[in-house]
Amino acid sequence: MKQFPKGSEWQKWDLHIHTPFTKLNNQFSNDWEAYVRAIIDQELSVIGATNYFCFSDNEIENTRSKLEGGGFEGVVLPNLEFRLNQQNKDDDFINIHLLFSESISTDKINRAFNRLPITNTTSDGKPIYCIEEDLESSGVSIDTILVELSSLLDCVDQHFHIGSDVLVIGCPNGYGSYRPARGDGRGNNYAIEIDKKLGALFGNQDDREFFLQPEGSRFDGSIKKPVYHCSDAHKISEVGQGFTWIKANPNFEGLVQTLFEPEERVRIQQDNPSLDYAKPYFSSLKFLGSVIDGGSPSFSSSEIPLNANLVALIGGRGTGKSILFDCVYKTFDQTNELKEKRIQAISPDDFEVSYLKPDGTKESYEYGEVANLDYLHVRQGEIKRVAETSESLSDALKKLLGIYGENDVPQYDTDFRLILEKIHKTKFWFDEVDSEGKKLNDVSRNKQIIQQNKNLIETITTDGNKKNIEKFQQSSEKANQLKSYLRKLSDLKAKLEFFEKDTNNEIDLINESQLSDPKLTKVSFNHSYQEINSLERKYFTEIADIEVQNDDIRNDLRQQGVDQDVSTLLKKVDFYKKEIDSAKFRIDEFKVKEKTLVSFIDERSALVERIKVDLEEQSRSITTTFEGLTATNGELNEDQQSLITDLLNEINIEGKIYFDVKVFYQGLKQLLHGSKFRSSDSVSKEEKIQQTFNVNNFDDFLNLARNEKIIDLGDLEDINLETFSTLSDYFVRNGFNIFEYIFLHEHRSKYLYVKPVIEYLGKSPEKLSVGQRGTFYVCMKLATDAFGSPFIFDQPEDDLDNKFIMNQLVPIFRKIKKYRQVIIATHNANLVVNADAEQVIVAENDDEVLSYKSGAIECTEIRNDICEILEGGQSAFEKREQKYGF
Repeated sequence: MKQFPKGSEWQKWDLHIHTPFTKLNNQFSNDWEAYVRAIIDQELSVIGATNYFCFSDNEIENTRSKLEGGGFEGVVLPNLEFRLNQQNKDDDFINIHLLFSESISTDKINRAFNRLPITNTTSDGKPIYCIEEDLESSGVSIDTILVELSSLLDCVDQHFHIGSDVLVIGCPNGYGSYRPARGDGRGNNYAIEIDKKLGALFGNQDDREFFLQPEGSRFDGSIKKPVYHCSDAHKISEVGQGFTWIKANPNFEGLVQTLFEPEERVRIQQDNPSLDYAKPYFSSLKFLGSVIDGGSPSFSSSEIPLNANLVALIGGRGTGKSILFDCVYKTFDQTNELKEKRIQAISPDDFEVSYLKPDGTKESYEYGEVANLDYLHVRQGEIKRVAETSESLSDALKKLLGIYGENDVPQYDTDFRLILEKIHKTKFWFDEVDSEGKKLNDVSRNKQIIQQNKNLIETITTDGNKKNIEKFQQSSEKANQLKSYLRKLSDLKAKLEFFEKDTNNEIDLINESQLSDPKLTKVSFNHSYQEINSLERKYFTEIADIEVQNDDIRNDLRQQGVDQDVSTLLKKVDFYKKEIDSAKFRIDEFKVKEKTLVSFIDERSALVERIKVDLEEQSRSITTTFEGLTATNGELNEDQQSLITDLLNEINIEGKIYFDVKVFYQGLKQLLHGSKFRSSDSVSKEEKIQQTFNVNNFDDFLNLARNEKIIDLGDLEDINLETFSTLSDYFVRNGFNIFEYIFLHEHRSKYLYVKPVIEYLGKSPEKLSVGQRGTFYVCMKLATDAFGSPFIFDQPEDDLDNKFIMNQLVPIFRKIKKYRQVIIATHNANLVVNADAEQVIVAENDDEVLSYKSGAIECTEIRNDICEILEGGQSAFEKREQKYGF
């Protein structure tokens, strides 16, 4: 028997087509060559070779021989058409078809009906049987023969098994239909009885919709049934004018599968249903050799073609199901996320994944090469790890919703770092000390320095040199000011040059991008450099002029006959004057720094609003993102929208800003000196810190960060964070650390963050079982990425609620596989049988050599493997078949 390792695929069938052997209305002119060519041209995979009441000797075998000789590689199913002795609303006699398995020979079929009496009799009243010799010898015309339904079905029951050997098929409309006239109660009852006996129908799209109505719609106990559109061809030109797309192995076993899946496996339309939704999928896996570094097991040489829909990988424990999936996982450059030793050890000798894009182009990825592919992969145990705690579930959910997590640093964190550094440097300036430990920039100290140096100048000043010394002081002050300006200009120029070079490097990088059009213009401070150079020349000239003036002063002093060494005298005056000017500069700078520090603190307080806005936006984003998932999406079809609705049916998610008071004070306690917050009989250390800082919620935190006065040290008035930071005896190290703790994301994110408030089945995550949390996670994972890329799920039953698997996951897989490839490894028969897997891969381990075989669920060998390997496999098949009367 021909094998179909890729499983069930859409193929073109015509199950009611006459051949040049047909007994009535034969217009083929015995032109077998044209007949075969027409079937091949129409790309038919299966035909139902039809004749009336009985076949000629070896008719089906001869038909196959003619077709195969002409190049037809498909399957021929025998189809006998009977006319019942019951009329319909148009007074036509009702037609019934018996469609047989390809394994049933012509001889067996003819022998089965050689004792089936027709309602016609011979001229002397003797019965005529449904066998070619009897019909010819009696002289009865084929178009007048009738049979009774009960006799026909009794004969079928005696010789065949319905469902494995033969299907009983009726015609609900057109010539030979069994539909009664309106108001014909007796005819309607008869039609219902016929309906009950039928496995399927030959009809059109309207008939399909009628017989796919919910169970019980046609009559009590009615079930959905497949409808096949056929050509009923009696001449070459009619071949292929009617056909059906069926997703199954092209044989009778495959056809029987449509009885269980009459909607999903049967289509009446012009184009191949696989083209209805173009989706990418893994088309094959190819492998050979060892799987794990330095040990067993190993792959046998194999290539598995993969179905584009639902693929189920089954096998006993240790047969290589998860290993196969993990090889796929490691192929796509995800090593940075892998921490388990089992995964790290996987390193197959030869492993290749083929991927078919929606446009039909094929990509191949080999293990060991850099490969990236966007697909969804849930590894064995991943659900359990995510669902283990409500916190891990919350983090995973934020990623699914596209909300950044704890490690994603907001842009404004850089602003906080810069402003904290500026404040820290400014405070350090105020606290800078000299070699004696005295503060260099203290105002009162600098006033003393000014007065001291003025007094020193007085001691060397006489009536004779006073005027010249005063002139020298003035020129020296001017020169000192100019030299100070020159230093500032030099610093400014260096900063501009660094900024210009750094910025232009970034502009070059952007301009090299193909997307940068037009190109960015580089920055230039040439004009500023010219102005700086001009000022420098001017100041140097003025300083030179001052030196000339000072030389004049020296000469004047000498001419006055100053009895002191003029050079030494003026050096002293110059030194004292520099000390005075430097002290004055510090006093002026002190005033500027005071204002600067206030502005920096105000700037830091203003930045706090960024934290508030950001967290509120994150919270809003979670809520609106979830609402967006549940809202009607115009880009989705009705079936896709229904799937999303089903996934999110029991779920509600809202964003919430969460301030963890306990964690906040645990971290704060590490910064504070414990001796200042000693516990007592009634109050613990932590409680005392909390009573001091008065931060109990998000709003309190904002007030603290905004530098509002909320810290209570027991004094008359509360103080703010800035004042508290100056109280060094309250800190283990220094007050700067508390600002980092409050304002920097690396610390703040541990106690202040946004979390999704989850409700599933009316419960919060803390009240859900691990299985229910896992179920919630899978629903969200699929809802946020439902369509398109392949989905690999390794043993979903390990971590999911059993009720969910049967009542929700099975229906989800049945729907979602139309829009994305789903590949599962499972021990659960329901996920294979009831989800109607198009392909089943059976894993085997023979002495640590892993091998795989594959096929469709309708294949007898695969079905036997399912029943043998999966717990409840036999039961799953039996329950399904009992429902459909087998």
